[in-house]
Amino acid sequence: MLVGAVDGEEGMDEHGQGDPTARRVGGFLPADGIDAVAAAIVSSSVHTLTMKAAVTVISCLVSLGELSVAAATNVGMTDDELIHRIREQDAADELPAPAPPEAVAELETAVGHPMPRLLKRIYLEVADGGFGRWGEALSLTDMTYSFSDSSRLLEEYLGWRGTPNHPPSVVPLLTWGCAIWSLVDYSTPEGRMWAWDPNARCPHHGHALFPEDLTLAERLGGWLDGHSDFPKAPAGPYCTEC
Repeated sequence: MLVGAVDGEEGMDEHGQGDPTARRVGGFLPADGIDAVAAAIVSSSVHTLTMKAAVTVISCLVSLGELSVAAATNVGMTDDELIHRIREQDAADELPAPAPPEAVAELETAVGHPMPRLLKRIYLEVADGGFGRWGEALSLTDMTYSFSDSSRLLEEYLGWRGTPNHPPSVVPLLTWGCAIWSLVDYSTPEGRMWAWDPNARCPHHGHALFPEDLTLAERLGGWLDGHSDFPKAPAGPYCTEC
């Protein structure tokens, strides 16, 4: 049994006693893989759960299709852990050098929002692209397309921004092939994910761009663990004109 707690109260176990292992999940937790679980729990008016109970909740949500495998495999991973995992997977030292700060600043100026914290750390501390699914993350500076057949990130973004009804804060990250893309909303500190899939167009207006119920950290966790799900359009209206 999970017992809710209001802000400022200690978490309680099933016996009504203080539970030091309880974790408050009163809303989305930026850069934390449990935020999708938190959203589901908040919708049920439950604001505190023990980590043991969280595993049960997560398992149920995955089995019911309410939580993606990518999100479930990333529960509890910090930004530092994700960055460490990216470096670990680069055993052959194939990632490019980190991006210069001025390249990040140039993109942020064009977007009008700061790059989400985790993504900025990856570009500045780990690699200027070449990470993520199949090493396809766009570069801020690479003009030779050594690890992607796309333009550098700023040029790709300006092309996307020029399309009708494209939110200016939503920036491309990488392609899945078959004209499917993952994008990141720079107006959200945790980097909420969006996707473009011409095979999943809005039935009302024909738009192929849609938000995902995932953060950048969750997407990265799925890619790193090999459990990545293809972007899936949410049920019901979701485009900017619906």
